[in-house]
Amino acid sequence: DEERVLIRNGLGHPRYHVRRAAMTYLVERNEAEDRAALLNMVRDPGADVRLAWAELMGRHKWSEAEPLLVSLLSDDRDFSLDRYHGPSRGWPRYSVARAAARALAAFGTLTEASIHALIGSRCSEDPFVFCAAIGAIAKRGDPRVPTVLREALDDPGLHDDADYRVVAQAAVWGFFDRAVDGLAIEPAAIEKLRLVALTEPGWLAGPTLVALGISGGAVREPLYDDLMA
Repeated sequence: DEERVLIRNGLGHPRYHVRRAAMTYLVERNEAEDRAALLNMVRDPGADVRLAWAELMGRHKWSEAEPLLVSLLSDDRDFSLDRYHGPSRGWPRYSVARAAARALAAFGTLTEASIHALIGSRCSEDPFVFCAAIGAIAKRGDPRVPTVLREALDDPGLHDDADYRVVAQAAVWGFFDRAVDGLAIEPAAIEKLRLVALTEPGWLAGPTLVALGISGGAVREPLYDDLMA
């Protein structure tokens, strides 16, 4: 109808907030004839539009969007440079890439290529992209995941500050999610988690203790003895 055509024309409007509003409306309606144009909004020149697109795909989980979301993991538009989004804390804020990782986390299944790209995001200059990626892969059955989580426990922290070990914290919660889902924690990871539980501050030790407790008696009883010693 005429209204829909007018809104679809808004996808090419020179102002980004108009494009974003038109895109949001049309994604919610999900008409087949609009789908190709809406998927193409992943390439919009406006970072705010790409950010909204990633968030929309996380909610609606269009299967065709998976590889496009993967492409956004390398989106390096730094929102920390904008006064509107607050001052930088010493690392970039790749909000589009973070949103893409969170959107992929919402997909029930992911291809091996997608998981590979999520693992590769540990090279991002924004550590919170990898934190979001860990959340996306933690409960997957891919054999690479346990090793990624185990290695992430050794992350030294932002600028090597032990008080800002956000990647290690994400890994701990990843093991927690795996334990809740009944996924086995490998012996090498159990030993590392035991050390975290016994030596690290509460914000790391707490979820670690819960994850190990959920894992069962063979893990729980020795840890209890160590805590009581």
